[in-house]
Amino acid sequence: MKMTHVLGAVFAVTLAACTATYDDAEVTDAEETGAAEGALAVSDVAAAPAYFDHERGFTRARPGGMCGGIAGIRCAAGLYCDFAPEASCGAYDRSGTCELKPDACPQQYDPVCGCDGRTYSNGCVAATAGVSVRSAGECGPTIVGIGESCGGFTLGGPRVCGEGLYCKYAPSAICGRADASGTCAEKPEVCTKELAPVCGCDGQTYANACTAAASGTSVDARGACADAPIE
Repeated sequence: MKMTHVLGAVFAVTLAACTATYDDAEVTDAEETGAAEGALAVSDVAAAPAYFDHERGFTRARPGGMCGGIAGIRCAAGLYCDFAPEASCGAYDRSGTCELKPDACPQQYDPVCGCDGRTYSNGCVAATAGVSVRSAGECGPTIVGIGESCGGFTLGGPRVCGEGLYCKYAPSAICGRADASGTCAEKPEVCTKELAPVCGCDGQTYANACTAAASGTSVDARGACADAPIE
């Protein structure tokens, strides 16, 4: 009987030790796996070409990241969407690449037509304004009147609103990105002093939508333009 009790006690102790060792191993493996997954997640975030701007509610691309395209991805502050010549300023849902806006440009006059339908003295000046180049030489836009379509992509070249008008985009048009067009509307002559900041399609902050329209730009988003540093 005594031998039986001794053997039973030894077996119980051995079983408990084995179970504890197995449980510890599971916890250790889980911790190591979790740490590895955490490290991978951090690495993925750091290497990601884009990030979600929670304050603005849309995705922003970092330098070298994809922009434009069917999703109309915006670049982070201080960048602009640069389209290759064959991309036709993002026509047919083609995408571009986010590049840094130049800090300074040469005083050389070598006109180019920007993707916004405006003529710039050279490609560098266009990039400083946050605009990619559509073609070499001055723009030759089609001037359109009130209520007619403007912006976006047209095979006949850019359609620009006439004097006293501006191209008004619906929120879903994302300022003409992804080939969406707007409609020519009259620029307001008088605006209230209401402070309801909006971010214009030109990347500038305006006191309200009316003052943006008076300056000839449509509204990109409610609230001041995001000037947060690139994450």
